[in-house]
Amino acid sequence: MTDRTIERLARSFHVRVASSRKIKSGVRMLVAPNGKAYALKRMRCPASRLRWMDRALRMTRRGFPAIAWRDPNGRDGRLLSARFGGRGAAYVLTPWIRGREPSPRSEQDLRACAAALARFHAAGSEAALSESGGYSLLGKWPSLLKGRSALIAKWVRRAKRGELRGTLGDWLRRHGDDLLRRAEEALALLKRSPYRELCESSSGSRALCHGDSGPKNFVLTREGPYLIDFETLRLDLRAYDLYRLIRLACKSGGWRYETAKTVLDGYQRVSRLKSSEFDMIKVWLLFPNKAYKILSRLDGPKVRNPRRFAGTLQAAASSERGLTSFLQDWDRDTTKG
Repeated sequence: MTDRTIERLARSFHVRVASSRKIKSGVRMLVAPNGKAYALKRMRCPASRLRWMDRALRMTRRGFPAIAWRDPNGRDGRLLSARFGGRGAAYVLTPWIRGREPSPRSEQDLRACAAALARFHAAGSEAALSESGGYSLLGKWPSLLKGRSALIAKWVRRAKRGELRGTLGDWLRRHGDDLLRRAEEALALLKRSPYRELCESSSGSRALCHGDSGPKNFVLTREGPYLIDFETLRLDLRAYDLYRLIRLACKSGGWRYETAKTVLDGYQRVSRLKSSEFDMIKVWLLFPNKAYKILSRLDGPKVRNPRRFAGTLQAAASSERGLTSFLQDWDRDTTKG
């Protein structure tokens, strides 16, 4: 994106740009002449979903104000989104929250993030119960995971038939059965769980979920944690957000079970969880979703050399090396009593 494009987009929001800096693909930090900072973020979603997201976040902010989203009462927040030349992806402008990223190795940081997540879920309960027009995964996880399992099985079969040569085929022949075992165990646990009842419950199990609630999407400030980056916002079980926070914190910290206990403790100081919600967290932890995401890219029309994905799969497997013992600790702890 050129400086001129950035300036034109910013002017749509009545903001002048003194300086800008690329943070990552699709995200730039803008600083106005008065020193006020903003995040200019590309949103790859339909306009209808963006409007729903805006309504849900503004409703939620009444009870949980620590959300990096526009203030429609301010001149720079009156416009929901802008497109360069009226075409292409939509961009939103949100306040830049000054603070630091939580450390996955800090119990204090994780406990604070988990408590903030619980307050976010509680404040968004009205939005979660009003599903009209919303993006929802409630009730859809059985079919989603079955489809993902089928895709993994397809590539494992192809490897065993010798259709995938080189490192990728070798890796799938050695480890494919373990991926399928994990997928089958997760689906069996999901089938035994009261998943449908949780989705239909009005007692807090279903929620407005961030959808990618790892430590990187919190900012710690003097006032407490803020939530940022809402492109994955949806209606789902609140257990999914807890799964994401646990997985991403534990992955960074070597799958120490104490990390998960800290997250759960922080959340339950605000809102108690049902035993069936612990089962749902385990379903998502157990399912080899990272392997699915990597293998799903092999179905893309531009893939010419599948072998280049072998290193990514190996790295994903390495990052989950401690998951088996972690889940054993999980079972011992969550089945007590």
